[in-house]
Amino acid sequence: MPPAFIGRTGLLRELERAALEGFGLSLVGERRMGKTSLLCTWAGRAAELGYTVRLLSGQGPERLGHREFTAAVIAGPAVDAGAGSGLAAAEQCALPESPDGAADRLADWCRGTRAASGGRRPILLLDEADTFLVRCERDFLVRLRGLLTERELSLAVATGRTLPALYAEQGRTSPFANALQLRRVALLDEASARGLIARGADRWQDDDPDWLLDWAGTQAFYLSLLARGLYDARGDGEPRERVLDHFRDEAVNQQFAPWWAALDDGARTALRRAAAGESVDGAEWRERGLLTQDNRPFARVLTQWLNETH
Repeated sequence: MPPAFIGRTGLLRELERAALEGFGLSLVGERRMGKTSLLCTWAGRAAELGYTVRLLSGQGPERLGHREFTAAVIAGPAVDAGAGSGLAAAEQCALPESPDGAADRLADWCRGTRAASGGRRPILLLDEADTFLVRCERDFLVRLRGLLTERELSLAVATGRTLPALYAEQGRTSPFANALQLRRVALLDEASARGLIARGADRWQDDDPDWLLDWAGTQAFYLSLLARGLYDARGDGEPRERVLDHFRDEAVNQQFAPWWAALDDGARTALRRAAAGESVDGAEWRERGLLTQDNRPFARVLTQWLNETH
């Protein structure tokens, strides 16, 4: 998390370009892939550049509908310039009940904010947006798309699935049509992963960096989790094997199990085959950060789990 964020330079450039040009991004990635860290980092940087930023969460009250969303935008949470990614407390504000009425208030706020900031468009960032996008009234989302196409704001939404897939499950089409450009949040590049590992160099033994990459790969969450555990263990004189046991428990019990339960039979079969070293069409899974470019599970922890358990 900021200020210790590393990598994703291409995505950060895209977010900056979206702010400058006034377009929208759909950031798609699996759980724990780094979407929240990316949005927090960009929010802080954008605020330092003088933008008005609203960093919203699909787990907060703003997920409930158009009024709560609009209230969160107008009153907060806000990222203040110079304050990193700290969020100001949201305030209550009276809003019209109708989607169009709330959208009108949001439009007024966007135009007023832009006029007061020398022409800089306000930036709306919605993390874990799946629930909000599904339950919010379509009329309001269509108006939000209108503000985006009119270049009155910059918008980025982070979801676990693409918007067409998200809405197809509901038997609906996306109200954003082609207004949001799709960008994948997947594995780190190896240089970024090694840069993250290098932060613990004062405690590493010779083979520790390669051991970390072998077990956790370049998946940001798992690599951070294992590296932090190993760093603490080196300071406490604990064996590396104990760190690995804790890491595997966390990965399997907290992460792999719920993820696996959400996959269909075809996906499970493809991943089992990849773990066994068989040839698979891994394009989708590479995009989602579960397979590497050579169609292998992103790290030994996943390969071992698939082979031993599934």
